[in-house]
Amino acid sequence: MRLLADLLDNEYPYTEIKRVRVVVRAIVMDENGNIALHHICGNEPDAFGLRDYYETPGGGADDGEDLLVALKRECREELGYEIDVIAEIGEVDDYYNLLFRKNLNHYYLCRRKGAFLGTHFVSRGDSLIHDTVWVPLEEAMRLYENHRDEKLARLVYNREYPVLLETRNILKNLSKAD
Repeated sequence: MRLLADLLDNEYPYTEIKRVRVVVRAIVMDENGNIALHHICGNEPDAFGLRDYYETPGGGADDGEDLLVALKRECREELGYEIDVIAEIGEVDDYYNLLFRKNLNHYYLCRRKGAFLGTHFVSRGDSLIHDTVWVPLEEAMRLYENHRDEKLARLVYNREYPVLLETRNILKNLSKAD
């Protein structure tokens, strides 16, 4: 998997990294070519502040869990759909200083398949998903551009915007191949 970015957390003070977390994330397209984004927001600020931004579906892989198995599990839990993986997009490594953590984010381009099966939120992070929107890629890019004024939103923007750009390139190459 190609490294798209290695990002430091310049928003919060660095102390130390105690944990490395392997994360899988998906750019999931529907039958119309729209992609899924979670709108993350909360009513109460936490250590990161008040949350209001967009983020791709995904989450941590369990210890020893195959990345594609983890990706399919996360999409089933958060989106309520099974997926087919179309292509690897790349990896973005980033840091969350407040969590003392480095994340190894593995991104994949996917297509949802089948009927909606219902969501099943299992983690604390899942509870911050206000809703999921399905929007064209260019609209997704605008949503990220408009929600990068807060520190955490800026970290997510820095992590995911390069992935959206790479997704656009992959989709152009796939359409040329057809």
